[in-house]
Amino acid sequence: MPSDTPSRVTRLEVISVGARQRWTPERKQELVLETFAPGAKVNAVARRNGVATSLLFAWRKQMREELGFGAAPAPPAPPPPRFLPLAVAAESASTLELELAGGARLRITGAIGADLAAAIVTALARR
Repeated sequence: MPSDTPSRVTRLEVISVGARQRWTPERKQELVLETFAPGAKVNAVARRNGVATSLLFAWRKQMREELGFGAAPAPPAPPPPRFLPLAVAAESASTLELELAGGARLRITGAIGADLAAAIVTALARR
């Protein structure tokens, strides 16, 4: 039932969503140093201090050398592919099938001589 008298607001609540938080350089450095402590986990430090984990990782990357931790270690190189010994039964072999690293297969059909098979394996071993 509509009323002709204006209603009065008795309570007004303002909620701020997504407000950017400003971090001082000193506070950033404190948080980054905390992540380099033995046994510290970046996500735990971030959660405890109300910082996005990705932001804390970005700060770590920016300050790593400045704080004396050196450049981040490079990820280890993948091992070179390994090949099984190749034996060609006869010059008239009709199919050569090689299984490459990662499960890829190379199949060559036709008359394949030992020299051609050896050249293919040698070329693949160099990659």
